[in-house]
Amino acid sequence: MRARGLRRSTLRRRVTGLLSLQRYVATGPEAVTPEMIEGWLNTLPMLRTRHAYHSDATLFYRWANRRGHLTVNPIEDIAPPRVPQSVPRPLSMAESAALLALPVDRHLGLMLRLGLCAGLRVSEIAALRWEDVHLGEGVLVVRDGKGGKDRPVPLHPELLRALAPPLRTGPVILSSRGDAFTPHTISIRLGALMAAVGIKGSAHQLRHSFGTEAARVSNGNVVAVAHLMGHSDPETTMGYVALGANEGQSIVTSMWSPAPPSPEPEPAPPATFAAPARPVAYRPFPMRRCHR
Repeated sequence: MRARGLRRSTLRRRVTGLLSLQRYVATGPEAVTPEMIEGWLNTLPMLRTRHAYHSDATLFYRWANRRGHLTVNPIEDIAPPRVPQSVPRPLSMAESAALLALPVDRHLGLMLRLGLCAGLRVSEIAALRWEDVHLGEGVLVVRDGKGGKDRPVPLHPELLRALAPPLRTGPVILSSRGDAFTPHTISIRLGALMAAVGIKGSAHQLRHSFGTEAARVSNGNVVAVAHLMGHSDPETTMGYVALGANEGQSIVTSMWSPAPPSPEPEPAPPATFAAPARPVAYRPFPMRRCHR
């Protein structure tokens, strides 16, 4: 898995999933049956966790079969759990403004603005380093994002102000003791900050808000928003973009309505012609006889 360039968080999750399966079956991988796999998956409370762990076990058995370590694949005929597509949960303009107006310390303010004004995931916030922040060019670079991809993100004025003055090296987000924050800690701190202004939700809603606002100001250019958010497929971006209530009302109200009448063209002003100048009669200059 390391050879494929997977992120550390993905590696940890896959190891956690396989260890969970091992604890449940209490036997070697060659003795696992489809019934054991189904029983294990049913012990997992969250559909998304079941889907992720099913994927991890599937990849493990396929790898073991290809390498000749195992001849059985008990998960081969077990369909992955279906995960319903989540509805985007962006913050309102008022909620976003309330968060940005809170008097917080510099690092918590940076966490907030990196999520809300740049659309970074909590793992990307934790991994961001000063070497990848370029205030002069007005851009930061997310390194090794989801899927192992890098991407540039333009800096919003709110974020430009929060990042100044920059440091030269090291993590952008540090604790008071100078330690780097983990993604989990950042998620908890941002969730507490949102709760302080009466917002019930998670830190990931900041990313939903970024995606929705970027789509609004770009007139629905989902390809551009996908690039900013680090999505290889714009279809994924649609899960982050919500349609505002007023926008939806305006669209539905306008459907099948007769087009407004075109304004009648204004009559052209009457043509005016200048009267031709009266010709001047030529009169020869009278010649006078010179007297000597």
